[in-house]
Amino acid sequence: MYEFIVKMVDGTECRVFYHRYPEWKLTNISRLQKNPCPVCRKDFICKCMDNFTADIGNQIAEGKYLEKAEAN
Repeated sequence: MYEFIVKMVDGTECRVFYHRYPEWKLTNISRLQKNPCPVCRKDFICKCMDNFTADIGNQIAEGKYLEKAEAN
């Protein structure tokens, strides 16, 4: 299991989890509790970031972060 910390443009930080075998697959995303959720504005745990897993996963793949993690 791999963990990436993703910082969004608006300052929101998320923890993104991936499994590597048999191929890279995004398994979970959770918002770090430093700022309110940009979607629902709640200060506590919410599942709003789950709606954006495809977009975030695509940006991680396009940035070649998965290949960089493999190299280490």
